[in-house]
Amino acid sequence: MSADDIKLPPMPNLSAAEDWEAAIHAWGIAAIQADRASRTPSPQGDAWQPIETAPKDGTRVLLATPRGRMADGEFHARYGVWSWPYVMVEPTLWRPLPTPPIDAARSTPATEKGES
Repeated sequence: MSADDIKLPPMPNLSAAEDWEAAIHAWGIAAIQADRASRTPSPQGDAWQPIETAPKDGTRVLLATPRGRMADGEFHARYGVWSWPYVMVEPTLWRPLPTPPIDAARSTPATEKGES
């Protein structure tokens, strides 16, 4: 998948927008959702799959070791290796990354997250 494959929503008319920051943010969220919708879902859904079936195009996925260590990572075709925190162990399973809760994170005030 390349940047040309992503179907972006039309840019908002910023000269007509009262709150241009909110308009750009809404456009960014729509662009992320359009990108996610354009990706082909895994044929087996979100189930763990053998590492041999993992995408080798740089797509970030959730990886696991035989002992249960998990982290996200991606395959680097140039070097023929998985890039992830457990570099001394080859992953044996993979699954697609879950969709992050964008709207929930945005609606939580910073003070509730322990930030000031």
